[in-house]
Amino acid sequence: QRLLADRHDERTKGSLLEQTMKAGGQKALELLWALRAAGGLKDDNDVAVTLLGHGDPFVRAWTVRLLCDHYQVEPAIARALTNLAAKEPYIEVRKQLASSARRLPAKDALPIIRNLLNYDEDSKDLHQPLMLWWAIEAKASDGSRKEILDLLFADKDVWNQAIVKEHLIDRMMKRYALAGSRGELIAAAELLIAAPDKASTDLLLKGFEEAYKGRSLAGLPDQLVAAIAKSGGGSTALKLRQGD
Repeated sequence: QRLLADRHDERTKGSLLEQTMKAGGQKALELLWALRAAGGLKDDNDVAVTLLGHGDPFVRAWTVRLLCDHYQVEPAIARALTNLAAKEPYIEVRKQLASSARRLPAKDALPIIRNLLNYDEDSKDLHQPLMLWWAIEAKASDGSRKEILDLLFADKDVWNQAIVKEHLIDRMMKRYALAGSRGELIAAAELLIAAPDKASTDLLLKGFEEAYKGRSLAGLPDQLVAAIAKSGGGSTALKLRQGD
């Protein structure tokens, strides 16, 4: 690996890729790392897409990691990662996709996350729900709030996914309510408006009330006050605090 990296010979890439695709287990990983050291993953979308289809899940996981370690990917790679997230059968690879999505810009990360939310069985995993929240929360800043609402929560089907219902809805509301800036409180209102059913609304209002325990409700944007009222007003305690 050291010699191949030092030589950085373009002629070795084809042979290394061919051997990697035929190998499995630790040998396949050693070949993948050698290919990467020789420059085989740099600026070659075809090689990257091929490796994402490798039969060994750990080769796929390492390929995801190596591709995203520079915090940006080409559009063709972003599409390949999104497609992999839609069909990946192994939780280890899905965890790496969630971890690496956090490193990418929102436009590339959120489609990957959207597909990872479809695996209801992952809602019981020790790590994956919080890995996905970690990735989403990283995009919750001013620049990406609209993309989160447009690419994730505008889709009514997302709200019914087990991971979203059990781990993400209330966290999303608490994230915006605790931050408390006008833009984030308006994003909280938009979440309430987007909620497709009473169960989702109740989870959002629960998250809002937990975020505002011991805090004054004065100064809430009119959009959020109206959204809370339209959603039923929350608990009796919240209605009382609002002067109902």
